[in-house]
Amino acid sequence: MLNSDSKTIILDTLQSYWGYNSLRSNQEGPVESLTSGSDTLAILPTGGGKSLCYQLPAMCRGGMCLVISPLIALMDDQCDQLKRLGVKAEALTSSLGAKGIDRVLENASIGKVDFLYLSPERLEDQTFKARSHKFNITTIVVDEAHCISQWGHDFRPDFRKINTLRNQFPEAVWGAFTATATTQVIDDICEQLQLKDFNVFKAPMRRANLIYHVNNWGDPDVEILKQALKLSSDSPSDTGLIYVQSRALAEKFAQLLLALGIKASSFHAGLNSNEKRRRQKDWITGKTPVMACTSAFGMGIDKADVRWVLHYNVPSTLESFIQEAGRAGRDGLDSVCISFVSDALRSKSLNDLSSQFPSLEEIRSVYQNLSNQGKVAIGDLPENTTEFNIENAQKSTGLSRRRLRACLGILERNNYIDLVEKKSGDGSVVWLGGKNRILNKSKDLPTDLSRHFMRTSTSAHQVISVKLKQLSEKFSSNIESITVALSTLDAMGLIDWMPNNDNLKVNWLRSRVDAMRLNVDFDSLSKRKNLLTEKLESVHEFIDTTECRATVLEGYFSDSSEKCGKCDNCTWNPDGKREALLQSIENSGKTGVDAFDLIRFYPAGHRGRISLVLREMLNSNDIYVEGTKVFSSSLA
Repeated sequence: MLNSDSKTIILDTLQSYWGYNSLRSNQEGPVESLTSGSDTLAILPTGGGKSLCYQLPAMCRGGMCLVISPLIALMDDQCDQLKRLGVKAEALTSSLGAKGIDRVLENASIGKVDFLYLSPERLEDQTFKARSHKFNITTIVVDEAHCISQWGHDFRPDFRKINTLRNQFPEAVWGAFTATATTQVIDDICEQLQLKDFNVFKAPMRRANLIYHVNNWGDPDVEILKQALKLSSDSPSDTGLIYVQSRALAEKFAQLLLALGIKASSFHAGLNSNEKRRRQKDWITGKTPVMACTSAFGMGIDKADVRWVLHYNVPSTLESFIQEAGRAGRDGLDSVCISFVSDALRSKSLNDLSSQFPSLEEIRSVYQNLSNQGKVAIGDLPENTTEFNIENAQKSTGLSRRRLRACLGILERNNYIDLVEKKSGDGSVVWLGGKNRILNKSKDLPTDLSRHFMRTSTSAHQVISVKLKQLSEKFSSNIESITVALSTLDAMGLIDWMPNNDNLKVNWLRSRVDAMRLNVDFDSLSKRKNLLTEKLESVHEFIDTTECRATVLEGYFSDSSEKCGKCDNCTWNPDGKREALLQSIENSGKTGVDAFDLIRFYPAGHRGRISLVLREMLNSNDIYVEGTKVFSSSLA
């Protein structure tokens, strides 16, 4: 327990640097625990002020705070925030270059850094190891600590190496922070980090201002765009996010939003560091209010006024969903979180999960193909890397690219190989858009490229060779922008873009064995598959539930409380819907009303049920249809 002097120091530091006079109720426990020198695990909801819960104690304790974090965007954002407060913070990322990394480590070794952010992988870097013994580390923090648990939704094996720091800095106090963790994950975090005499703080996850809807009606590709257009039109200054599950989809929706007149951009792991920073800044400042992004965006970014978050399909775990949806409404004002799903998207989620777990026979065939490509005999341990051609392997094994990558990942996790580098470069294009299909009349790179390929193509099957350097010179653009534009056109179905990225570099970690004698830990794989399957089933239960969505989410992690009264299920009232719909149709007279416009008049999560009511009315001959128009039978 802290004495009054220590509490005074905490409040003085809080006021001096952050300008606050008091902590939130769910912050007091973790702050006082860490400041007093007790290992601390805190589970605070997204937007609950987790970063302050370790930054403030670290400032009070003095020395340097080492923060292990999974995402560069998260590190950069928190470093920028601390620097604006006058705190010396640095992030060890590849964007610094060798000289920049050396400069940061030198400053850290002589006490000129208060907070040093780095990924768990960086702990194994020889440059870091050579300097770290000079660091005066008094606080060690693991951010997004669920990544350390094999039962977590975003397990990263390198997180399990973090506990080696205990021997190097035995006097440091440890803090672990995450927004989402089941009881099983909490236990695993404590065990893996070897927390001692620790305190656990778990805040209620209910965010009363978040309004959850699930739209299972219509084409999700169309409906999510119409919803974004409506939200942007109603309040043009509002900030929003559209979460998707691939880079190509992020580019696709960004381009479609722009075509609709919405100021939008995309964000994904395929962008370089400078471009990520620029797009992130434009979104934070409101210059580009809408971002189509993968899960790589938003974690740890402090933007209070996000009014809506849309999901194209739902992530494969409720933990991920809560983190992404939780980026809305951090200012406490009502914000909507709408998921757009369909049977096809749900099936894709199941297929994506299945593809992560190939059979032993498939793993053996990939290992044999790798051996054949490298001409590696049984018993040999090559000193040089093996060039592995993915296209060759696909033809030989009959496996999809995703399945093949999963096999390589398993071989890597079982310490047979080390995947070093993916090479990218030129490629080829097949124009799929026909002779009269162009994106729009605007002047932008994708449009210019689409015109170029339409004019170049002589048939629907012609393979057009692509030299990125030549295209960059022709369109006065850099190679990265050309690559992004090609991916966008591919996602929109205008071209089939086939980059020459079919080679991987592979290091051999063990002497080559007979493929039939591969020793793979299938017990762990089976447990992991069962876990992820259960998590995906929980997502589908959330989609299908007719109960309060907030209580379903709460119940997944702990005991649920009263209904929220705001989600689509809580606000659905079937009484009078038939009469109200019939009245609207009758009011349209003999001109009728478009069925799609009528359904879209209702909130997103109600539309599937409204369409069922209309079908019942059609079956009972209260209404009739002509094309998409609906008419009252009483006016026929």
